[in-house]
Amino acid sequence: MVAYLEIQVSQIPFLLPMENIQEVLYIAASLVVPVTAMPSSVLGLLSHHSRIYWTLDLGKVLGLSPLVHLPKYAVTILNMGEEIMAIASEEINSIHQISEPIQALPADTLPHLIPYLDGYIHSWMVLNPQSILKSLISNYDSVTNLAN
Repeated sequence: MVAYLEIQVSQIPFLLPMENIQEVLYIAASLVVPVTAMPSSVLGLLSHHSRIYWTLDLGKVLGLSPLVHLPKYAVTILNMGEEIMAIASEEINSIHQISEPIQALPADTLPHLIPYLDGYIHSWMVLNPQSILKSLISNYDSVTNLAN
């Protein structure tokens, strides 16, 4: 059995592997402080438990609808060893224990999502947290220390 967190982005349910999740929380949108000269997918900085996290708009990263005019964000703090980041989405739905393996993506998967996905299980697409971070770093030279 593998544990996954189900989150909602642009009204689409996605799974994140629990092994990469440090914490989940709901925060007031006003707690994320915008930073100038950053890519539009970077919402800003979040201070939580005496740490500061770059916070990304997961909808914007995935090429879906960005978070707009929400009073609160569903934030998932991802820990990938040396790299830690926060991703904001609309909802944190639930945790699933799944025994089935990840399947290859169907041919009709939206092309802009493919670089961020490991595959699918049942009706959920499985996100790859490392791909989200790597894509941001490689696509934006101005974000060389995104995970620090």
